[in-house]
Amino acid sequence: MCGCILGGKERKLLVTGKTMKLVEVTLKKGTREGFHTHDYEQVSYVAEGEIEIITDRERNVYRKGEGFCIPPNVKHQCVAVDDSIVVVVYGQIN
Repeated sequence: MCGCILGGKERKLLVTGKTMKLVEVTLKKGTREGFHTHDYEQVSYVAEGEIEIITDRERNVYRKGEGFCIPPNVKHQCVAVDDSIVVVVYGQIN
């Protein structure tokens, strides 16, 4: 997984397929990733807490029970507004 991490972030690999993986990401309040891109689509679901996703064009807040998709090659950053758990499908195996 790419990006510079500041603060607390823990990843738990749940399932690995041939072309995708499912990861549970635990973020402590205030954790901020550096801006980064992926050459694959990323689909995420907020299981607990609240996060903000920032792109060049917009800022969106997602809360428990909400999901979102980040298209390939979109520069983005994640900020944990609160202690959070996010379940992420990555479209590539690293």
